Amino acid sequence: MEASSAIQPYTEEASFRVEHPRDCDVEELAVNMRLADRREITRQRPGVSLQDIVREAVEVSLFSRCCIVDDRVMAIWGLHVPLLIAGDGYPWCMTTSVVESHLRLVIALTRRYVMKMREITPTLVANVDINHPQAVRWLSWAGFSTKERIDVNGYSFVVARMGAP
Repeated sequence: MEASSAIQPYTEEASFRVEHPRDCDVEELAVNMRLADRREITRQRPGVSLQDIVREAVEVSLFSRCCIVDDRVMAIWGLHVPLLIAGDGYPWCMTTSVVESHLRLVIALTRRYVMKMREITPTLVANVDINHPQAVRWLSWAGFSTKERIDVNGYSFVVARMGAP
């Protein structure tokens, strides 16, 4: 592969901002979502549109954020905590192909927001499609245990867990 076509790491020259997701961000993410993310969430929520899934995730989350790089949505993520008192937190993240060009930024944001999530709830649990190896590896790198497996709608998922079982 030529150097010019290789994935470029994040540089300080890229313009980015992190903010609460707007409706237009949700729409842009739904249209441009990476195939592996699209497959993972539609396997968990068959028959529901991507836009509705993203919008609902934002609405039910204790907090959610959108990262925009050079005026393009890179990712929207958040934390759903159904029971605020001693409940598990369910982090989620959906991305576009912009993420592939800004890996150093993703590393920095992952560290920052996993720590923020752990301040809210000590136990984080996420179900990840076993056929989405990049996500499984990423969560493993971020400190999640990825040994447990479950079946969701006939598909195999990894239970990524951080904190008490």
